Amino acid sequence: MIASKRQIHPLVGILLSITITIYALVFAKSFNTLYVLLGIYLLFILLGFYKAALRVMPLSIVIVGIFALLTFLVSKSLESFYPLLNRILGLMLAIIPGMNIRPSDLTRCLNQMHVPKAISLGMLIALSFIPLLKGEIKKIKEAIKIRGISKFNLSLFYRAFLVPLATRISSISDTLTLSLEGRGFKMNAKSSIYKKVKLKTIDIILIIFITSIMIVGAIL
Repeated sequence: MIASKRQIHPLVGILLSITITIYALVFAKSFNTLYVLLGIYLLFILLGFYKAALRVMPLSIVIVGIFALLTFLVSKSLESFYPLLNRILGLMLAIIPGMNIRPSDLTRCLNQMHVPKAISLGMLIALSFIPLLKGEIKKIKEAIKIRGISKFNLSLFYRAFLVPLATRISSISDTLTLSLEGRGFKMNAKSSIYKKVKLKTIDIILIIFITSIMIVGAIL
């Protein structure tokens, strides 16, 4: 998840991701699909989701470049690459809505839908754990660099990286368990929602414009 002032309603974000993916797969052979996907990409940027959009771009360029090269080497032509290009861009574009969903909002939304706590809590932990894990890995790598340990020295790198990482993960899980117990969390207890997640104007705008762009692209 990308830190941004613009946040999408969790259900809207999931729905948009699925819709964009399906559209890119179904209409992959149409050249107009490329313009549709580019239009949606520009829409995300104009509506304030530029951080996630720009972060997805380098990965998209690398993947597209690799598959374009492989396609050219095999078929000696890039004509058959257009469907693959649309599929790749569609999948990359579908990531953007998910990057602008707060894990806490997703949990609240699931609780509003009376989803079992085991599922909502599990998703919250999973989504929150990934950024935390990235931060811990970065700290460990910085510590290794300060100590002058080379990553090519496997014996030292193993002890300096994997062992501290495993220890830290175990410590985080223990802290999480104690936090739940300390707050009196119970799986079967009735819970109240402190802040309900509601549809915002930006969610409605996204649904209307993205749907309109897809319909126009499918008709033309």
